[in-house]
Amino acid sequence: MLDVRPYQPELVDSIVRDFFRDGFVCVGNVFTADQMSYALDGANRVVGEQTASIPKAKGNRGFARCSFGSQIDHPEWQQLIDLPTILPSQEKIWGTDGIQCSGVGGDYSLPGAKIQTSPRRHPG
Repeated sequence: MLDVRPYQPELVDSIVRDFFRDGFVCVGNVFTADQMSYALDGANRVVGEQTASIPKAKGNRGFARCSFGSQIDHPEWQQLIDLPTILPSQEKIWGTDGIQCSGVGGDYSLPGAKIQTSPRRHPG
């Protein structure tokens, strides 16, 4: 099992070091409770809209596996783009304060979805 330690946002040097070492990093406490609630409400609304119009068997990532698609026009996703808690780390990783964002979506799985397999998965 992967052991990931979330960093506090202010630990920029550690975040950047581990990002370059591992290719990813987990940063906790980047959202306020209100931001999280707002994002969750938006995600639930979009999932509800999508599941009302697309049967589980027609998920675009497989059975009961779906994609939000681009949500950049929705304020619940827009709030996630320009977060003062993570901008210092992003700017240091990318070496600029001219960061651009597009898409802003993600994937989700509904109850009944099977584990995602990879054709490159190696046994054992």
